[in-house]
Amino acid sequence: MELKQIVSKQILLDTGNENDIFNTTHSIMLNNNEELFFKTRELIELSELEKKGENNLIKSILEISPSIKKTEPIPSVFVYKNDEELPVYIKLYDNYYLLIALGEFQYGRYKLWLEGVFEKKSKHSII
Repeated sequence: MELKQIVSKQILLDTGNENDIFNTTHSIMLNNNEELFFKTRELIELSELEKKGENNLIKSILEISPSIKKTEPIPSVFVYKNDEELPVYIKLYDNYYLLIALGEFQYGRYKLWLEGVFEKKSKHSII
């Protein structure tokens, strides 16, 4: 699968109030003035996609995003984490994949990272 990263990694929220992350609709503005909205409960753990056989998508994401690593805390149980050890989630849109890392970074301190927005590239181009 061919992907193109159109929005780079950035911190979206660093807060002491978990409600700011978990009970809010968040938005990402794309360069084409399109806006993507998401709630954290709509996100899917990246590891769930691998369990469903989406290996090509996972491989493409990892090639573009070297900060995302697969960890295996116990045999046969794995999770994808960013370089701050926060689990990585994905939201699927018609033309985009949104990668988010979130969680409690330190006791009482929560972070929400945008790991990137990836556009699905068409294999057929019109000349």
